[in-house]
Amino acid sequence: MRTSQFVWAGALSLNILATMAATPLELAPAAPLQDMVLWYRQPAVKWIESLPMGNGHLGARVFGNPRQERIALNESTFWSGRPHDYDDPESNKHYARIRELIFAGEFQEAEKLVNARFYGRPAAQQAFQPLGDLLLGFEGDEPVEDYRRELDMERGVAKITYRAGGVGFTREVFVSYPDRVLVVRISADKPGRVSLQAQLKSPYLNHLTAGPGKLVMDGCWKGPIPVSNWLIAPVAGEGLRFQTVLSAIPEGGLVDATDSTLRIRTADAVTLILTAATSYVNYHDISGDPAAACGRILAAAAGKDYPTLLKRHKADFCELMGRVHLKVGDPSQARQATDERLKAVRDGAADPNLEALCFQFGR
Repeated sequence: MRTSQFVWAGALSLNILATMAATPLELAPAAPLQDMVLWYRQPAVKWIESLPMGNGHLGARVFGNPRQERIALNESTFWSGRPHDYDDPESNKHYARIRELIFAGEFQEAEKLVNARFYGRPAAQQAFQPLGDLLLGFEGDEPVEDYRRELDMERGVAKITYRAGGVGFTREVFVSYPDRVLVVRISADKPGRVSLQAQLKSPYLNHLTAGPGKLVMDGCWKGPIPVSNWLIAPVAGEGLRFQTVLSAIPEGGLVDATDSTLRIRTADAVTLILTAATSYVNYHDISGDPAAACGRILAAAAGKDYPTLLKRHKADFCELMGRVHLKVGDPSQARQATDERLKAVRDGAADPNLEALCFQFGR
């Protein structure tokens, strides 16, 4: 299966599922009997609680706050540092001495010499970096009811639903492999009730520009990384450049822009389309043109409405995830929120159906 790069392999477990919870809002409706859906009664607060998705190029974590949505972003080639030759031409001079120490049983001394003179210059490497966040601020302060946050693992779609001020709101989020874009669909069950502000932020921002229905964020990695970690070599200066582009397609209502914000007002629904690229060409060359790459991706996606984008995504994703269904235990347990089921298991209850759910999450 194609998965997003900052997540997923080896880290998906019962403990991670258990952390995907926070303070409950109003009780959500009963969960449908689906064997590949995680669902919760509350938005995520911490990064690890958010819902993961990706297409191998672009990664996203969806938090699901009804008033201030955060979607954390990654791009597969955005790393710290820059091209560097780690070869140490002096290391061969120490090989004979290391061998002598090993044959003499002086393993600790051999290890010290290996660590000091045999791991390249420098011994430490570089780190995958966050691209930034897509932030969506929603108008209104009415109490939120019937909140539900879910990840449909067969369709690769995150969904947030709730009611506020007598209106039902829905968000759907997916990352399409065929079209190489992140898609966010926001709708309401009454006309003219979708109003929000969209922003892009990044720790490596250079400048942000806004145009008709579009935000463009350009940035560049700058080091060294402030966190001290012996695994990461301290590299100063600039490295990979990147661009992130967000476009808004409202249905009804108005869309305008300030220097840093897109504003959608009184729409029936809006579709947000985002893509990103870096200047990475290969391990020796970071002189690529991220703006040109983003332009090609968005040009290919242009003219596709939300149903078309979703259909293309589902056809690709379901072909992979739909190949395996594991049906064990009591499927009616799916009427309970995922974190509630995990708590029950920790308290001694048996839930083999939850183990099947975790198997699917691991895929």
